[in-house]
Amino acid sequence: MPDPTDPHPVADDPSSIVQQMPEGGDDVLAEIVKRLRGQDPIPSRNEVADAIVKAEVDLRAEVERLTRHRDMWRGQCVRQAAKLTEMRAALTAIVACWDAPKYKHFMGPNINRARAALSPETDGGQDD
Repeated sequence: MPDPTDPHPVADDPSSIVQQMPEGGDDVLAEIVKRLRGQDPIPSRNEVADAIVKAEVDLRAEVERLTRHRDMWRGQCVRQAAKLTEMRAALTAIVACWDAPKYKHFMGPNINRARAALSPETDGGQDD
């Protein structure tokens, strides 16, 4: 039940709210809308569509560039892993020979050559 002493009584139906609106209320809203539209115009659909197409083209080019770089690095990692596997196998073979009794007596001078073959500064011992 509304308070009869309230200067702004709550209306039971919405049409009475519109009647309680002060005079010139539409003018104030129209002025605000006019200022907002003047500051930030709404772009047309063509402008938005052009911007979307341009952004899509730029993103596709970026994806292609990143894919090429990923493939390049992946290939480099695979090659380095293969080289490390070869070097590990060669080192394992050399270390296994060090404990052989005949190796110490007859192959002692070849240890330095085998080590040199593993070093990256040499040509892999191909001149021996």
